[in-house]
Amino acid sequence: MGAELGVGRLGLGSHILAQASPSVLVWVLPQGCSGQRTAVLLFAGLAWTLLEITAATTEWSCAKPAEIEHGHVEHLIKYRCDPYYRLRGSGDGTYKCDENLAWVSPEAGKEVPVCEPVCGKPENPPAPMQRIIGGLLAGKGSFPWQARMVSRHNLTMGATLTSDQWLLTTGRNVYLNHSEEATPEEIAPTLRLFLGGRGQPTLGVERVVLHPGYPVAVDLALLKLRQKVPVGAEVMPICLPQRDYVQLGRVGYVSGWGRGATFAFPEGLKYVMLPVAEADKCRQY
Repeated sequence: MGAELGVGRLGLGSHILAQASPSVLVWVLPQGCSGQRTAVLLFAGLAWTLLEITAATTEWSCAKPAEIEHGHVEHLIKYRCDPYYRLRGSGDGTYKCDENLAWVSPEAGKEVPVCEPVCGKPENPPAPMQRIIGGLLAGKGSFPWQARMVSRHNLTMGATLTSDQWLLTTGRNVYLNHSEEATPEEIAPTLRLFLGGRGQPTLGVERVVLHPGYPVAVDLALLKLRQKVPVGAEVMPICLPQRDYVQLGRVGYVSGWGRGATFAFPEGLKYVMLPVAEADKCRQY
């Protein structure tokens, strides 16, 4: 994500160099909250920096806000998140310069907001369908939380992105081609993960966390990536359901690279729609 620069004149012989990613200038205040000769720039994003420098030329300038009768001007800033991210915390990201010359939110106080990934809202949602043996090929970005996990012997498995650094899979997937004596620490570096469309770089696994009930009662495992992944149209976490969300008869999607009628792994991601059923009936089927 490229950074852009803007220079603004204060009319006091000093200038401001602002750097942001992305830089979408909204407005400039004639005096910063610190009381010094600085300007406050509002950008659509949390990453912004102000540096007071001297310069001889300017590309733009913003006049001092006009005074109004029976009123006053408030010095406000507002945080906004990049596309596919949303503010987490209290309030709408608006902060006011208080009497102690500190930026304060009425709801969050001095705590700075955090941009978290938007979940479960693909731009190209899958088309509803009746149950089809073998499934259908998924469209681009229909399941942006679906990850392809490859074992050390190049077997393909599935995992689900739950945040920008954690994925959910099964313990059996983790231990595929490994002995029962292998530890999660030994298995982690042997796994390779892929998110998004084709041509995306390989993602390394830093840590494997098995559910305490594995392998007897619960077949689940968490994978922590070595680095956070940028969220976008093709990479997006799934929304975690509430405890009582899954009910018998409710229909959902199942996506992955399971073997087809020829027992070969498909090249593209496939999906089917299936109803929630009792575990015993699933095993019998």
